[in-house]
Amino acid sequence: MRTVARSGIKLTAVSQSALQGLIELQEQIVTSALDDAAAQLEGVARTEKVMDLVRDQADVLRSTRERIVADMRRAVDIVADAGRGVREIATDTYTKVRKPAAATAAKAKRATRKSPARGRTTKAKSKAKAKAKR
Repeated sequence: MRTVARSGIKLTAVSQSALQGLIELQEQIVTSALDDAAAQLEGVARTEKVMDLVRDQADVLRSTRERIVADMRRAVDIVADAGRGVREIATDTYTKVRKPAAATAAKAKRATRKSPARGRTTKAKSKAKAKAKR
């Protein structure tokens, strides 16, 4: 029971760590989106020609796409790390719980077996031995 309880605590820690990482990532995503929007507005205010505005917009779109891809990779990494942590905890718990159960079953099996008494023979064997001596 203690093993399962400890595993629950470890799972909670893994879950908390993953959620903390995802929340921090979300905060960074929102912050950078707001910074990009502010920079874009400043660029629009400074531009005098439409062509300059189009070029700036293309640069912003390219950097936004790269940022989104990087953010997605980070989110996948966070979730994958959490999955590895859960698998590790589950494997460890299963191993710890399974070993005592197997050992208990083996002891119980050994205790129920009866070993034949040494030096004693059955009546049929005794008669066969007597005939063989004659």
